[in-house]
Amino acid sequence: MNKKASVLIAVVISIVVLAIVLIIGSKLNLTGFVTNEKYHVIVASAEIEVWAETSLEIIEDKVMLELDNGEPLRGQEIEFYTSGNLIAKEITDGKGEVNIPSNLSGVELQEQNYEIIFQGNEEKFLESSLIKRNVVNKIFEVDLTGYDCEEAMENVLWSSGYSNDKSSVNYQTWHLNKSCDGCFIGSLEIETRFLHFGENNQQGEGYIQISNLDKPDCNNPELGIYEKYLAYETLRGESQRKGRYCGNNKNPNSKCGIEITDNYLGSSCYGIKSYADPYFIVDVFEIKYKLCWEEDG
Repeated sequence: MNKKASVLIAVVISIVVLAIVLIIGSKLNLTGFVTNEKYHVIVASAEIEVWAETSLEIIEDKVMLELDNGEPLRGQEIEFYTSGNLIAKEITDGKGEVNIPSNLSGVELQEQNYEIIFQGNEEKFLESSLIKRNVVNKIFEVDLTGYDCEEAMENVLWSSGYSNDKSSVNYQTWHLNKSCDGCFIGSLEIETRFLHFGENNQQGEGYIQISNLDKPDCNNPELGIYEKYLAYETLRGESQRKGRYCGNNKNPNSKCGIEITDNYLGSSCYGIKSYADPYFIVDVFEIKYKLCWEEDG
């Protein structure tokens, strides 16, 4: 067979193959299903949902949320409960961590149980997780050796007010219901509620301060010098915290706002400053304090 005949045969074969492909192709749709009754192609698919296990771990004053392989989970909401009541919500940071609310990590006096809960995330197929913990909260104890003391309690309403577009500041005067000459306030704690109505990416702070003794002015509390904190919190997103505070989570050396060595007279009046960032409210409902005097002899 000469070279010309070989080339001709190859061309004829190519034409035949192309014709067959075109005939079969004309009976195929774009999805791959054959319209010829002799052929049937069935295409099926299924989604498989794999849920990932999560865990919560307490590390000092923080809580970490992570997958079972140790990978931190960012941008997830952690809830804190005491006695079944929601007291705070926090969003995990870039390390998968949130701070334990200070009224659970060392401010209140009483022993309490609390729960930390991650409710899970359906969109990301994350399972929920839970920690139950018992904690004895510790206020910075003041040494009252050498003093006789009497405890008092008052119901009050100190409030920062609220604004969406600016900070809120309110000044009020505290007149002790139970006062005494020659005595001092040995310790003081306040029942305080912090509320934040911001978005998840918004953070705000609120606090309560008491006036310095240098400028006591019962009629003009805004003239006082406010250096010491009685309560302080920062919140992110829509959340709240409530508890007893003395200011030891903000004042230098973790000290309460009022101690016996500060010489806050039991016969004086004091200015109270309530401050809140936008979307934030701070309220005080109750004061507990000790009036002390030196022991005789």
